[in-house]
Amino acid sequence: MEGPSGRGLINGRDSGQFFPSNLRVLPTSPPSALDFVMDDAAVSQALTRAIQLLRSGQLEQSGLIYKKILEHHPNHPEALHWFGAIAYQMGEMAIAVEYVEKALTLTPNDPAVLNTSGLICHAIGSWDQALQYYTKAQKIKPDSLEVLDNLRALVADLLPAYSQYAQWHYLAGSFDRVAEIELVSGNLLLEIGDLAGAERHYRRGLAVRPALWGIEAPAAVTQADRAGQPVPPKASQTTCDLGREADLRTMASAVPFAQLLERLGALLFDRGELDAAHELVTEALAIQNAFPEAHKLLGNIMLGRGNYQEAANAYQTAVQLNPNYAEAWSNLGSILLGKRQTDEAIQCFQRAIQANPQMAQAYWSMGCTFEVADKKEEAIQCWQQALAVDPKVQGIQGYIRIAQTLVGMGKRPEGFEWYERAIHFDRKHLDAHWDLMEHLLFWGYLPQARQVADRCWRTFNEPGSSPRERVLAGIISTKAFCFMGLGQVARQRFLEIEGEFVQVIDQLSPFDITKLYGNVLFDMPHLRDDVAANTRVANALAEAYRKLVENAFKDHQAANSPLYAMPTARSPRTSDRLRIGFMSRHYRRHSVGWCSGEILTALKEHTPHLFLYVTGDMPKDDRTKVFEGLAEKFYMPGEEGFPDANAPTIIRRAREDNLDILFDLDSITILPHAEVLYHRPAPVCLTWLGYDAPHICPDNYNLVDWNTHPAGVEHYYIEKLVRMSGSFAALSYLPTVPTDRAKQRQAFRIDPNQTIFLSVPTGQKVSMEMLQAQVHVLRYVPDSILFFKSRIGDLELMLSLYHEECRRQGVNPNRVRLLPRTASEEEHRAVYQITDVLLDSYPYSGATHNLEALYFNQPIVTRVGEQSFSRLGYSLMRAAGLDREGMAWTWDEYIEWGVRLGRDRELCSAVRHKLQQAKNPANPAPLWNPKGFAAEMYGILQDLRSKAEFSQA
Repeated sequence: MEGPSGRGLINGRDSGQFFPSNLRVLPTSPPSALDFVMDDAAVSQALTRAIQLLRSGQLEQSGLIYKKILEHHPNHPEALHWFGAIAYQMGEMAIAVEYVEKALTLTPNDPAVLNTSGLICHAIGSWDQALQYYTKAQKIKPDSLEVLDNLRALVADLLPAYSQYAQWHYLAGSFDRVAEIELVSGNLLLEIGDLAGAERHYRRGLAVRPALWGIEAPAAVTQADRAGQPVPPKASQTTCDLGREADLRTMASAVPFAQLLERLGALLFDRGELDAAHELVTEALAIQNAFPEAHKLLGNIMLGRGNYQEAANAYQTAVQLNPNYAEAWSNLGSILLGKRQTDEAIQCFQRAIQANPQMAQAYWSMGCTFEVADKKEEAIQCWQQALAVDPKVQGIQGYIRIAQTLVGMGKRPEGFEWYERAIHFDRKHLDAHWDLMEHLLFWGYLPQARQVADRCWRTFNEPGSSPRERVLAGIISTKAFCFMGLGQVARQRFLEIEGEFVQVIDQLSPFDITKLYGNVLFDMPHLRDDVAANTRVANALAEAYRKLVENAFKDHQAANSPLYAMPTARSPRTSDRLRIGFMSRHYRRHSVGWCSGEILTALKEHTPHLFLYVTGDMPKDDRTKVFEGLAEKFYMPGEEGFPDANAPTIIRRAREDNLDILFDLDSITILPHAEVLYHRPAPVCLTWLGYDAPHICPDNYNLVDWNTHPAGVEHYYIEKLVRMSGSFAALSYLPTVPTDRAKQRQAFRIDPNQTIFLSVPTGQKVSMEMLQAQVHVLRYVPDSILFFKSRIGDLELMLSLYHEECRRQGVNPNRVRLLPRTASEEEHRAVYQITDVLLDSYPYSGATHNLEALYFNQPIVTRVGEQSFSRLGYSLMRAAGLDREGMAWTWDEYIEWGVRLGRDRELCSAVRHKLQQAKNPANPAPLWNPKGFAAEMYGILQDLRSKAEFSQA
């Protein structure tokens, strides 16, 4: 909407709309059609209709409605405002002033009314009043383009007048008045974002100041600003004219010059020119020491230089001079927060808010202080208040921080709602989508996770989305579908973006690379058994991560960061026993904890120097005691010498422990491990157990066996492969609860002669091909039952997939039964004692579940694939003493073995007997011989250490 001057009005009900100015005269009386009694509902309808008419340019008709509303409700603010606004449009200024003044009295903080008031004042020549209205409107609604445009128009009219005033005072020798005018002009330009113009006016004002201790404005500015002006009378010439000094401290008129120095100094400070800003603010304080704004600026400069105490002193002086100086109180609070003086910091922020209740940053900083004081409820309240005052105070990160804190407090639904607010704030912010999806998956809100993943994919497939955004959104949705058990959907989504993946790696941020390195390398083997294709993606992503790690380390060391100060030399060896370190977050009831515990215990017979580093949050349990007992040193984060579990701390600790060997038991599943391995804090570094190689360093090793990694696969790896002869793991005991097979089967209403198949994949390991093959087995083994059990994924969704496949193949869906999750591993292991045959997963085979089944002498059907992940079951079965029983290389063979083992009880019994015989203590199979495993491993480690010494020599 434009008035006589062509300037816009804010649309109070829907800002951003403008209306044409084809007005005639205001109606003096409404038509009879509007002659009715208006209740609240009628008023609301009338206002909506009036706005519609305004938008369509029918302002005369709109005015009729507003006038009728005012006849029934003479103090209706919106009707008063818009009736006055229409009068302004028509040039009826007296009517405009009358009605808008009434609206302003009723709603003094309505930015739309303030904006209209500014327009009217500008039109009638009350420019100073217009400036006040615009300034107030802008403070209330700082993102209003309408107010900013109108303010710019006003400034454009004001500045020429101010320039004439300045020239007149200059000729009269009133240089303090010149300074005042240039100060006001600069401030106006600063208000509308014209920093260069503001600086120009500040320098003009300083160009006429008397010199103080030889500090003068640049000659170029002085000459340019005074070029063409008459020379003032001799008596009124400045120091720039006469070349003499004057002490401004003796001049009452020096205040404007101090303010100019402070304003110019603030501009230079914002530009990062700290030395120049310091020079100017020092001169300003020499002129006027009782100047709180200058002391605050001095504090900012000291803070920028890292002089925290001097900054605090300056802020304290500022608030002593002006106890209501909100910005200075807030800055002082931030310094105290940095010193962990939380009570004092909170008092400062409270004083800032008391002085300015609309200071959103003070609320936010006070929330951060409460968080440091471990008062998260109070922190959340402050942060929410900050966003209520200014929804943009911290950008989207403010919403995400509240969401993360609430989730961490256990208030997950509230936290998820704040993630949704973050996405509403900026729907194209990928990190918010990613974080929300991960939290939903982790905490089991799987239907919601699927909705978030779908929305993310749609959002970043819209026109205008970049290839990077599309790839990242594809990875987000791939991860969600894979986790839930929708492997086929996840694979299709991954294939959609795989072609673009390598192309956009150079466009990824460090955050992107870090996220994708761990997630993509983990998820890909669940989606397909294609070593060559997976390796291409893994190597490209790992290369980007290697560069990121290397550059970050160099930057920190160049900055002399104490965290990255590392020992430069190894201590001489004092023993021929190897010093071996292990990194893991799983010295507990976990696959890694079960598979490594007995081996490390046996390894202690070869060397007492075992060092265990806990590399993340790890709740201790009864299994942890095993590892604590075998270690020479067991490092928990937060303990002396091991303050946290970041990569620099682990590297330093490993070097100080003078390790010969460092094992990584978790690989890419714990990201700091990859960074540690890249920097090789021991002469020999290996990955073992937790995952395959991390593709991070060609000088490192991956400890495997010949069955998971047959000859010829070396070229797919960055690391060197070192193979154990029999197996990649070994143990001799797994605890379980006593189980009566007959009673348990009876409880499930299963006949003693029925075959029970067992399938225990996580959601990530479920594939449609696997489901189809398993149902096919049921189809050809009469009366057989499939027990399905999973600790991760959407159980109901996966069960529905089984039932759908049953119906497709003509199998009764009730023959697939879902087992509940159990509270402990011992309870879980009872299932192997009541079932008959384990049907393994593909393309990612089971490790722990296959190991458990073999421990209880249960036959397994596994499909052997190309990648190491699809050969885990095969390796364990071979290491347990089996030859070919249950091992399939195609789905047809998988089905054939399932049917044979399900129908042929003698075959099934023979396999069980063979597995039992392999546990003979006198000659155990490799899988049940942790002492033999430890002895062979120690010999390999000695050879690798000798090679490292030879290469170093």
